[in-house]
Amino acid sequence: MKKLITLILVGFSSLLGVAQNETDAVNLSFQSVSGSARSMAMGGANIASGADLGAFNVNPAGLALIRNKGVSFTAEFSNRTIDTKFYENKKSSFKPKLNISSAGFGSPMDVQTSGLWKNVNFGVSYNRLTSFYGIERSSGINSQSSLLDVFFDQVTDDGYFHINNHPNDYAFTAGLAWDAFLIDTIDTDQGFAYVKAFDSKNQNQEIETITSGSNDEVNITFGGNHNNKLYIGGSVGIAMYDYTKTESITENVNSSDTLTNLKHFTYNRDLQTTGGGVNLKLGLIYRANDFFRIGGYFHSPTYYNLEDKWSSSISASYEGFEDFNYESNNGLYNYNYLTPLKAGAGVTFLFNKMGLLSVDYDYIDYGMGRFKSVSQNSYDFSSENTLVKNALTKGSNLRLGTEWRFGKFYTRSGFAYYSNAYKDNQTANNGFQTTTFGIGLKGNNAFMDLTFTGTKHNTNHTYLYNPTGQIEIQATEINQYDFNLMLSVGFKL
Repeated sequence: MKKLITLILVGFSSLLGVAQNETDAVNLSFQSVSGSARSMAMGGANIASGADLGAFNVNPAGLALIRNKGVSFTAEFSNRTIDTKFYENKKSSFKPKLNISSAGFGSPMDVQTSGLWKNVNFGVSYNRLTSFYGIERSSGINSQSSLLDVFFDQVTDDGYFHINNHPNDYAFTAGLAWDAFLIDTIDTDQGFAYVKAFDSKNQNQEIETITSGSNDEVNITFGGNHNNKLYIGGSVGIAMYDYTKTESITENVNSSDTLTNLKHFTYNRDLQTTGGGVNLKLGLIYRANDFFRIGGYFHSPTYYNLEDKWSSSISASYEGFEDFNYESNNGLYNYNYLTPLKAGAGVTFLFNKMGLLSVDYDYIDYGMGRFKSVSQNSYDFSSENTLVKNALTKGSNLRLGTEWRFGKFYTRSGFAYYSNAYKDNQTANNGFQTTTFGIGLKGNNAFMDLTFTGTKHNTNHTYLYNPTGQIEIQATEINQYDFNLMLSVGFKL
């Protein structure tokens, strides 16, 4: 059984990179700070300031500063633009989205406190940690290789058919190409030799990748206030993960190629990862005086239980023949993932009741994440975990934010820097920088905040299929921009 699972995973991932890998590890571990419009207007710098119903998912001690029962909700309108360049051809795609990104409830508990303990608070919050939505389109004239070269390489290393390496062993990739006569065999004196439907280059490759889903979290939190000086908190986090990726690759054969009757073919692959996880969080805030606070937090690794479901299909159009269309069965596999632990610290400077300035820092070692099997006799993920360790690095995030009060009106601004999780910036780069601005209005029993955030992601380079010694392809250059408008409303209860 273990050998069968290994063959399935290798057959699906070879050259095309779709089984568990360092990208999945980053998707599960890389999380920017999310919260209310107020906290996001200050760049997410909220570790030491606290008292925000939509932001105690980072430092649970912030709940202890809340004095009244209340609720808050945050709606977010987002627009994600992705620009690509592939063989010098440029394309741009955008996708808008509206969702609830944060909600929180907090209340002092009706419990008897003794000594210097002033109050104990209870809260529940929801936060969208990561949004995976987006459309990426690219196209270009590839003069170096074809996707058929990838399928061809899977089934042979010497050009000939071997019974112990049949195309049917690659049900999600080369097997589909075999069914659609994109690769075939001819009888020669040395045996059956593989041939491709065409060998010419300069074909137009068109790629569309659609991603959707999110990584969300619900936190059940308790916080305590000791003598209005030390605030502590702890929470249980319940993670909900849903990631879907649909990719379509079309190759249009050069019209000048008269040696083939193939006009074009399209290869589709779909992957959905769903599951949930649990973690623990601890935090504290120390109020040194009316001017200065310092805070820190610790997040345990999140233990995820996940399920991958994948499938592939192919269609081919030939001159003078009916179109060929083939689909694979669904692949299904369950596994676990343990994210790295995460820790951070922050300081807040308060200027009477007129304003504040906050600075936060996070640390996380992305290379410490580990895939795990669900049972002792299953696939052991040793090669995948080695890849994660070698490909990913230590991350440092910095956030700055300020808020100023003018009666009932507030203005805010901030900046956030998130470092790349990958060691090699030329291979992959998911770091980004965010600039934020916001305004707010606060009455005796309600508040409303409006925030704009603009994010520029670092330029990234990805390959349609992994280049090898025999297969060359130019990397696609990707630039991503996110623009978000957030509205929070909250009420005392």
